Amino acid sequence: MLRWKNIKSVYSDPIIKVSNFVLIGLPIAIDFLGLYNKKLKLGNSFYEIFYSSVALLIMFILYRSTAPTEIKDFKNMEAFIERRRLKLADYLPDKKKEIVLANLDDAQEESRYKIINLMRQTDSASDEKTKLQKQLELNALVDNLFPGCLTRYLENQWISVNKKITFPLVCCTILYISAAIIIAIVCFQRIMTVIQNQILP
Repeated sequence: MLRWKNIKSVYSDPIIKVSNFVLIGLPIAIDFLGLYNKKLKLGNSFYEIFYSSVALLIMFILYRSTAPTEIKDFKNMEAFIERRRLKLADYLPDKKKEIVLANLDDAQEESRYKIINLMRQTDSASDEKTKLQKQLELNALVDNLFPGCLTRYLENQWISVNKKITFPLVCCTILYISAAIIIAIVCFQRIMTVIQNQILP
């Protein structure tokens, strides 16, 4: 439950947003009109739902102001990767090598060995022609591996941010759970009232 993507799913739901603002605005409007017309009143359960909606509103504000940009500015992990790849695709060769070496999987150990070996051969080359040849081989190998490693790098970045437990994330989760519990209690009370009215004459 302690994941930013779970909070985002609630925040992004248009039905929850609209109903939440209605459930906050309606009691306030009824109370205001009740100053002029004493017949306008809402039941206690409606006010309990109002408190639940206020909790969600605070969660929305907290999410919008504190959630990591990797989460709140992108629809999902795939959208984050797609947009960031466009920005990072033109990295300098040295940076590309860092990303590739850090994100090769176990099945690509041979490629890791080749990259390290070509880097050593490039640095130790005695003449410019050999050095240039090894550098071109190294760049070609890195460029071939870079797209997959970049995707893996961005996936790990998004997952790390999403599951990192912070105080704002804990507060958002508590507010969400509290709102859900209040609504569940109200629904249970209403069901019990209906049952009692059906059983008792």
